[in-house]
Amino acid sequence: MEEPGIDRAVDIFDPTKSSVSKKIAQLPPSYSQVPPMYLRPSDFYAPESKGELTIDPQVMLNSSEPYPEQDWLENTLQLLSKEKLEKDDFVSWAAYRASKSMLSSHEPAIISLLPMFIENAHSVAMIAHSLKVIKAAVNQVNPTQIPVVAVDQPLFALAKQIQWTFNEIFDEDQFVIITSHRNAGLQDARKVAQR
Repeated sequence: MEEPGIDRAVDIFDPTKSSVSKKIAQLPPSYSQVPPMYLRPSDFYAPESKGELTIDPQVMLNSSEPYPEQDWLENTLQLLSKEKLEKDDFVSWAAYRASKSMLSSHEPAIISLLPMFIENAHSVAMIAHSLKVIKAAVNQVNPTQIPVVAVDQPLFALAKQIQWTFNEIFDEDQFVIITSHRNAGLQDARKVAQR
């Protein structure tokens, strides 16, 4: 690795130690105050896509492979017929997939759960403010890291509009915005193939 980052201590929460304070510190205004922002429909600009698809969509459409989640669905169907679940019975998709995956030899990522906002997530102002807050948090932990922000599909569309319209602030060289829907790229490829 060229830039391994900074070695940081791991914060450990100890529930056995009681807190002497029942008051939570106020969030700074830079976090809690969301400045107004809007997009005019005439402002929208989508840059031309560069590069090409790496997977042939026709191969994916005509694949003889079984549905990729068939094993989880069959497992879930079996578990639903049981009267009592055992400790190693995993119903949820995430738990089932985790039980099938090999243990990773990678160091865990440094992550943080930020406090919730009271504003609606689907506003231009809130998404733009969230991007700024995420960038500040990532820069605090690792100043050379480009933030990777995962949002659901409706918010992804809005975040990309913001990124393309206000590219001096949210340029694609400064933020990676992805959709958290796992099959979104495949679905997009299928739509392109059907045209």
